Amino acid sequence: MTVSIETAVRLNAAGFPQPEFAFGQLWETIDSRLNAFVGTPGFVLVKTYAKKIVFRPTAIDILRELPHFPIIEYDGGAFTVTSGRIHKIDDNSAEAAAMVWLEIYEKTETE
Repeated sequence: MTVSIETAVRLNAAGFPQPEFAFGQLWETIDSRLNAFVGTPGFVLVKTYAKKIVFRPTAIDILRELPHFPIIEYDGGAFTVTSGRIHKIDDNSAEAAAMVWLEIYEKTETE
């Protein structure tokens, strides 16, 4: 499971690493009109014709980028991701991890 396109766009704007293309990754245009997994014929079209595409990371991709030995737990209804003193809960593990990453790294308008 990956983050939503809206979260992927926020992550990208906040500086989340956009990795080199690797088999199985999901990439999507920021307007959500085209998406494809790396390694499929559709990805060649997306990569060739789309002006701006963003990486839609999984929880594991995001956990690799979090400090403080991040932890992910599942209680049967929702995922909790913890990094340091930040805790986020969501039914999508990638979204919970993204909310932690964004709380740490996303700049507010006042900063």
